[in-house]
Amino acid sequence: MDNLYRSFPPEVWLRVVNHITHMEDVCRFSMISEYFYRLINTDFRSLCYKNMVFRLPGETWATAFS
Repeated sequence: MDNLYRSFPPEVWLRVVNHITHMEDVCRFSMISEYFYRLINTDFRSLCYKNMVFRLPGETWATAFS
C-alpha cells in the first residue's frame, strides 16, 4: 500500500495538488509522506514566520501551519 502512490507519475499528483483549494488540505497532503512533502515544494517554515505561527516541540512546520 505504501508504494501504491508511486505508481502514478509526479505530474498526476501535481495536478491533484493544483486542484486543492484550501491550504489546510495542502498541509495535510504534505504530511502523508516525505515523497508528497517534497512534491508539493512549499516552504512551510517561511509561511509560518510570515503569519506569525509558532510550532511546538516535535511538531513539523506543515502541522503548525495547518
